[in-house]
Amino acid sequence: MALKSLLVHLPSKVLAPNTLDAATNLASKHGAHLTGLHLMLDFPPYGDLSIVPADVWNAYKKPQREEAAAIKDMFEKAVAAKNIPADWRSFEVYFDNAVEFINTQALSYDLLIVGKTNTDAAGSTMPPERLILEGGRPVLVVPDAPYPSIGTRIMIAWNNSRESARAVFEAMPLLEAASMVKVLAVNPDGRNDVKDLESGQVLAETLKRHGVKASAAETFTEEASVGELLLSRIADEGCDLLVMGCYGHSRLREMVFGGVTRHVMTHATVPLFMTH
Repeated sequence: MALKSLLVHLPSKVLAPNTLDAATNLASKHGAHLTGLHLMLDFPPYGDLSIVPADVWNAYKKPQREEAAAIKDMFEKAVAAKNIPADWRSFEVYFDNAVEFINTQALSYDLLIVGKTNTDAAGSTMPPERLILEGGRPVLVVPDAPYPSIGTRIMIAWNNSRESARAVFEAMPLLEAASMVKVLAVNPDGRNDVKDLESGQVLAETLKRHGVKASAAETFTEEASVGELLLSRIADEGCDLLVMGCYGHSRLREMVFGGVTRHVMTHATVPLFMTH
């Protein structure tokens, strides 16, 4: 299935340009429709909102509305410059409901695009980790620094698991458009696990049948963490995207990530295509 409908979350005008540039480049490359999303976050009022003077409430809301208008203008200029079919959505929601609201909106799209630092003008965060763990669609996490290309050379972190398989096959439109895809099987204990390595080779052959320019490789580590090794190999191969399954769970709003996922999310300087 092709990427034809993308949703990009733009929380603040300071952080929007970098995420927006990545989203418009991806939409232009794949001939996709791009929807811009911005949330104005309200804090639940203490007591009866009707007793809050109108001028006090308007003074509180004015900077948010000005921020939303500025981001909308930025978005419209960016999509017009690249002739991308697009629409804009802006909503007022309580800050406690922001992550759930974004994930609900994203259910109707092929891909959700967010910045690694996903913070609004008031400093309220909507962490990519929660969007990945609690959502139902794949998430592209864009690094904080500008990134000229996404998906030209792709690394797949493969461990023969349900999570990594889901990430790979949901990323198929990106894999098919890449000039190089490397399936990297990593053994965290330094043992030569033949089953995992063979599955990486089988995956590469499957991808080739889809027209993907794929090859398989394996690596072992005893001293360095798997996360460190992955990021090192990405740099060595000159990759501009990492595809990986997200390991962890979210319970009672307490987010728990696996060690590899946490390290990659914290230290990666390339875009990440992640699912859970």
